[in-house]
Amino acid sequence: MLPIRLLLTVVACAAAPQGPAELAAAPRADPAKTAPSWSTEVTARLRDGAHAFVVDGADYTASSPAHGLTGRFDFDGAWLETEDDGLLVRSVAVGRAGAMTPIGPTPPTVGACGDGREDPTGACIQRLEYAGDALTAWWAADEAGFEQGWTVERAPAGAGALTIIVAVEGARATVGDGEV
Repeated sequence: MLPIRLLLTVVACAAAPQGPAELAAAPRADPAKTAPSWSTEVTARLRDGAHAFVVDGADYTASSPAHGLTGRFDFDGAWLETEDDGLLVRSVAVGRAGAMTPIGPTPPTVGACGDGREDPTGACIQRLEYAGDALTAWWAADEAGFEQGWTVERAPAGAGALTIIVAVEGARATVGDGEV
């Protein structure tokens, strides 16, 4: 319902029609210098709003309709599903070789604004975050699917490469033509 109300509001706020004499005298805007049309902006906001995280009890849900993906994000991690299959993804440890720190179950919360996209009301599309002491794991959803990223809050002890261990349950490897 909200997109329809928004569309009606935008139409109701449009300028009153001008008469033929006023139209002939009105200067024409250079399309290269004008902002996107209201219909382009409304369409983008509706598309982007379809990927926003929604509270569902103690969990959050999001979708990527173009790929038939849905995600349920809870204390245990991200459950990513299609109509036929699904898998669980969660960060389980962070650190350096020989000094890994376990990451326990963490409740998700909406966090920072994403990449400048807005929902139909003009609010930013926020990432979903699993905040920890040393690491914040975050998720974003868009027309390409789901994206997971990490923000390292402070450098872990030790030397060597930073390592983030991610557990994936329910995935299957397919071997074909010598590739995994």
